Amino acid sequence: MAFGDDLAASDALAVRAIAPTPERGRALSRSKIASALGRGGRQRNVERRASEIQLVLRSEHPAAAAVVADAFGAPATSPSSPTT
Repeated sequence: MAFGDDLAASDALAVRAIAPTPERGRALSRSKIASALGRGGRQRNVERRASEIQLVLRSEHPAAAAVVADAFGAPATSPSSPTT
């Protein structure tokens, strides 16, 4: 997994902000991931971490039905979603 069990980590939140669904995550370029990591506060090993994340996002893993993936992604893109 790209983020292990810590989906609340700054790297995970930064990437999820720009790609809330698996489909959108697979389409991310390394530069977009690196930019998101920088905005999320990462200062070191940005390019290396972006490459690692991109590799995992594009790897094969069990997929949920599109409607389920979209439903899980909706709260991340909703204007009324709470922030921490």
